[in-house]
Amino acid sequence: MGRAIVTKADVAKERGVALEAVQPGAPGEADGYLDRLVKYVPAEVIALYLAVQTAVEGLQRGGQRQVGGILVFAIFVAGTWFWLKKTGVARTTQIAISIGAFAVWALATSGGPLAAFDLAADARKWGAVLVPLFTFATAPIEPGR
Repeated sequence: MGRAIVTKADVAKERGVALEAVQPGAPGEADGYLDRLVKYVPAEVIALYLAVQTAVEGLQRGGQRQVGGILVFAIFVAGTWFWLKKTGVARTTQIAISIGAFAVWALATSGGPLAAFDLAADARKWGAVLVPLFTFATAPIEPGR
């Protein structure tokens, strides 16, 4: 299973059949709801971000911690795009949703860039609300070419 989402249109084109003949979620068919949900969340990027963010939070000076936290978050937002491209994701919709998923998960798990300003507790509370809402809203989206 690759990272790129396989749509019904992809399967129909590959097999030379009508779009209506393709069943989502069946083995060897287009990705269903749960497959898209898993592929939208860049778990490996989030894991690496959390490790780096923990080191940044350990900085003693507030100014260094603030700049470092914002810089690390920005680097990982851009890094998510590069990582997805490297792993074969070509659709802009999937990349945009995955970057949004990274931002929401970073907010929910570490406070994201707000942790640098001692707002991590509030950010995590909002993140706990945003993760299910974001997931519910985006997982049904089937990206087009």
